[in-house]
Amino acid sequence: MMNRKGTRAVLAALALASTGCQDPAPQDSRSAASAHRWATAETQFDMNAAAAADLDDSEAELATVLGDVRKLASRNGVPADAALRLLEASQSAWESYVEAQIAMEWPKGDGHWHGSVAPMCIAQRRAMLSNARVRELREGLAAEDGDVCGARWP
Repeated sequence: MMNRKGTRAVLAALALASTGCQDPAPQDSRSAASAHRWATAETQFDMNAAAAADLDDSEAELATVLGDVRKLASRNGVPADAALRLLEASQSAWESYVEAQIAMEWPKGDGHWHGSVAPMCIAQRRAMLSNARVRELREGLAAEDGDVCGARWP
């Protein structure tokens, strides 16, 4: 017989599957805090809160990586102002893309169109996009000599 914790995990997985939402992070890459949030989520309200907290974590990581990229521009001795302008333009374009993508995937209707799962699904999608942006920026931080097609920052 399944214990209560196992039942919660199954219910959360079923809720995600039935809504078409995707988990923003594979189980093996989730933080312990995120895994705990999802394992203890019993209601849609709990799942919405877990997704919002995961989004907060993703956005905090993105802010940290952006700070690392900005510091690198200042230390490399290249025209930091030009490099930073390019970074800010890229980030602004990415933020516009995220807003447009969310609007396309979850168009606003009368406020009840998508039901109570909408906050969870939108937060999960935003977290997925933020995590992808973090990976992109990290590639620029970890450019390797000899990789002629790797990102060149700055």
